Amino acid sequence: MNLHWRRNGFRLSYQIILALVPEIDPLSEVEVGFVEDGIRTKTTKPNFRVTGIRCGSHWVEMIADVDPGTDPTKAIANVKADITARIQSYRGDATSIWIPGYVISTIGVSVDAQEAAQELQARQGRK
Repeated sequence: MNLHWRRNGFRLSYQIILALVPEIDPLSEVEVGFVEDGIRTKTTKPNFRVTGIRCGSHWVEMIADVDPGTDPTKAIANVKADITARIQSYRGDATSIWIPGYVISTIGVSVDAQEAAQELQARQGRK
């Protein structure tokens, strides 16, 4: 059996969780729209497709369909930069909105987005 992903179309599904700095105001409905639009516009390449987006007050969850061998870090950095610019422009300030880092898990291992965001925020507080 040939399991080469390029010929057989095997792909990876990732759950990616980004956490916002807890000191900032929660995301408004307008800002959630910025998040969703930013993710959609920055993840259009066929090797990294976002198939689901959920937002909490201080976290963002993406479900991504990714080719094996594709490094998701560049796409995540582009998404974070785009969303940051949109929200900072809307709020009229340059306050940092993201906790450094993110959680990435393969689908099948369930990760609660709220708990993951809280863990990222707690780790940031220890630095």
